Amino acid sequence: MTRLDKLAIVITLALIIGFVLGHLNLPADAPDIGRRPLAPPQTIVPGEPPQSAAPLEPAPARVRRPLPEPSPSDPTISVNAEAIPPDAVGIGTSFPVGSGLWLTARHVANAECQQVLVVVGRTAMPAQIRYLHPDADLALLETQRTTAPLLPIANEEIGAGDTGYSFGFPHNNLGGFEATVLGRARMQLGGRLQGTAPVLAWAENLRFPETLEALQGISGGPMLDESGDVVGIMVAVSARRGRTFSVAPEILRQVRQAFDLDTPSSAVAPVKEVVAKPVSLGDTATAMLRDSRIVPTVCRP
Repeated sequence: MTRLDKLAIVITLALIIGFVLGHLNLPADAPDIGRRPLAPPQTIVPGEPPQSAAPLEPAPARVRRPLPEPSPSDPTISVNAEAIPPDAVGIGTSFPVGSGLWLTARHVANAECQQVLVVVGRTAMPAQIRYLHPDADLALLETQRTTAPLLPIANEEIGAGDTGYSFGFPHNNLGGFEATVLGRARMQLGGRLQGTAPVLAWAENLRFPETLEALQGISGGPMLDESGDVVGIMVAVSARRGRTFSVAPEILRQVRQAFDLDTPSSAVAPVKEVVAKPVSLGDTATAMLRDSRIVPTVCRP
């Protein structure tokens, strides 16, 4: 073999070695940035399921924010209670809290009414005014005893961000809405009624029916929490801002205690339509009308 042949063999070997080395995945000096590291290999045991990844942790529950105590420094809204026009009647909503006892708004039923009627089923029953709150927009009516299932007044506190539901007879038609608690306020009555008392402010989310343009007539209807218990009475609407206002829960509890309105469980018809998710405002409103948990209320001046 000549020297030239040996040189050719050396060059050929060098080219082969260089080609092989150039295609090997040799470790680099710099870290592998931006890649997901490989998971360690699993140990598979015959007859046993393969190892699974660590279980996902549930999302943290929403932290409820209790409402502060009512304060004179809470924002004040002014509501003018206008007189009922001649040859007209006032229409609102009431709901049962005792046998023959109904809560409503004071601007729906008050001393200016020559006659108050509560329409239970298809019967217009005369009602007497049992109590008018001196400051809050709240009235307690009394009729003959009925079989309407009662709505319990809530014991649990409601918090900012909680959801509520109200039902009644806006424009003398069945309707309702869903809203979220914003916080506390004070409502100052003017016109034919006087008084200033704490209320809860709500941001309206949904209406039933969707074509409902205004809520006048739903006044006096119950404001329910997500358990179907009463946390307020619907008393005012700010249509421009999408806000509604209800009598504060502590006022309802005071009235419950003063008139011994503790409801026996056998007389309560839980508002299951509200508790069930997703909530159907239409189904709930229809169910509450069917067994007179909400009733139209008429004031004849």
